[in-house]
Amino acid sequence: KFAGSPNHISDEKQMERLVQLTKQGLQKVTRPSISSAIVLWPETALPIYVDENIIQHQKLLLSLDSFARKENIMLVTGIDSYK
Repeated sequence: KFAGSPNHISDEKQMERLVQLTKQGLQKVTRPSISSAIVLWPETALPIYVDENIIQHQKLLLSLDSFARKENIMLVTGIDSYK
């Protein structure tokens, strides 16, 4: 995960991997059409630092919001932020 380590992957690849794993997991779960699932990602899953004053404009977070809405899930994870 960390830059310079042999197993380092880019932030974009990390997010793609988490989204793909989530989609695979959701395919294995039977859900009634009106309910949503709660999906938990690791606390450090989002590898960005966000200014809380402009958090609603972050491209990565907007794409995750779109993904969660499309899949009808509540996505719970952590993010580092500052004011």
